[in-house]
Amino acid sequence: MVAQTHTFAKNGNVWAPGLVPGTCQLNYTCTMRIEQLRTACQRYSIVGSSFDDATRDFRRCTKPTFDISDRDHGRALMIWLNRWGCRQFARRDHQSALMQLREWAASNLTCLPHIGAALTDLSDPALISLASAYDKLRLRQASLKRRNNLDISVTFGPTGAAKVLYALRPNCCPPWDDDIRKHFRWNGAGASYISFLRTVRSEILDLLSDARQAGIEANDIPHEAGRPDSSLPKLVDEYYWTTIGNH
Repeated sequence: MVAQTHTFAKNGNVWAPGLVPGTCQLNYTCTMRIEQLRTACQRYSIVGSSFDDATRDFRRCTKPTFDISDRDHGRALMIWLNRWGCRQFARRDHQSALMQLREWAASNLTCLPHIGAALTDLSDPALISLASAYDKLRLRQASLKRRNNLDISVTFGPTGAAKVLYALRPNCCPPWDDDIRKHFRWNGAGASYISFLRTVRSEILDLLSDARQAGIEANDIPHEAGRPDSSLPKLVDEYYWTTIGNH
């Protein structure tokens, strides 16, 4: 893969609001190709197999779709988040975290795209609405940590909020983590989440273009990458996870 240096995110030629100014080293080509994706996903299948196991268990427990109001689904979500490395969701506080999530959902779930909506189909107003819901979720309390005889509130945070949104809308909400945000100099706030969504959308459009030239249908891309259970946004996450995170 060819290393290139950019002073801007892929969604434009200036630093978007919510980004920390500076340069970032992109250790992947700017135009995503099927072959590059396949190579990265092959590695993800090996190194990230525990994440796959956790996701399969979660999806099995929440068929046909994840429902925040379902108590069993809520328990499955908390277990999945823990298995995906989200330690802010302390087991003793799972129920309170779910209460926070349901309170958030009461006023924000309708701000999300409909189930099955694709990221490439979302308008800018839809992205703004989605980012607003994300921003409110990341500030919700996930647990309490005891330190120096004081209870300290630990929030869902950027990673936890994005993963919950991925659980709710896997076709348009990719997860992200610290390595991705640090790499692109995103600070985790709502404006930077919009930049992330636009960047992933751009990657998917590049991928779709390459697939068309190779005679590959959009719905067949996950199979071609060896990841039939992954949505297109999740494939980009897996690509980033292996190339940016150096896993």
